[in-house]
Amino acid sequence: MTKRLYDKEKKILNYIEEFTEVKRVLYFDLVDSTNNVAKEELKKSPCDTLIIANEQSAGRGRLGRTWISTKGEGLYMTLCKEISIQKDPSILSIIAGIALFETLDKFGVSDMVIKWPNDIMVNNKKVAGILSELISVGDCYYAIIGIGINLLNDSFDEDLASKATSLKLEGYKCDLDNIARNIVIFYEKAYNYIKRDWSLSPWQEFFQKNLLNINKKAIAVVGGKKLEGIILGINNNGSLRLLVSGEEISLRSGEVTLERLYC
Repeated sequence: MTKRLYDKEKKILNYIEEFTEVKRVLYFDLVDSTNNVAKEELKKSPCDTLIIANEQSAGRGRLGRTWISTKGEGLYMTLCKEISIQKDPSILSIIAGIALFETLDKFGVSDMVIKWPNDIMVNNKKVAGILSELISVGDCYYAIIGIGINLLNDSFDEDLASKATSLKLEGYKCDLDNIARNIVIFYEKAYNYIKRDWSLSPWQEFFQKNLLNINKKAIAVVGGKKLEGIILGINNNGSLRLLVSGEEISLRSGEVTLERLYC
């Protein structure tokens, strides 16, 4: 880790502390991974925490993929939330996707959809992704929600150019710190709706309305096996409802990769 940006930490905390349970904001110039820093900091002082970095040297996405985290081109942040181990943490990953969608919508981003479980797509290209983890700290458990958004990228490598985009490439101007603040506030709002019953029911309709390729065909890869079916929506626990050979099945976010989507 490199130097901390104390002025930015104070400004963000002052903005969000009235609306959220976040007690600490740590803002770094460079880290290996904001999720890694979150784990280290929670062991020192466990509390709801927001970690932000200008650059990551080892950013990660779902399924072990690399997340390109060049300085000044994206938002790289991790939100740490204390939860009960009896609760299913995968719901919090879905909630993070909803909070991210609502934030970008507030700033005027259009032509967005959510690729299950929580990737944000703009004009059929990925602009943001989420990596969720769960750790124990003493007798407490924390969900670690890592979020990456491509903001100012002018271009992508050839292997990513057809799959990824940035808000700048799509014609949008968004302030990094302002987006971070609003994601945390929207997340807290969504979380407060689901925490009593630990159900996505209040957000199911919203999620499905904005779900990529709902009622269309997709190929899911589960444990190396390919399943072709029709996306029906999500259950109230966030699992994907897929119609395969006339039978509805449910797929968990950690078990499936949507390999190909049909328009």
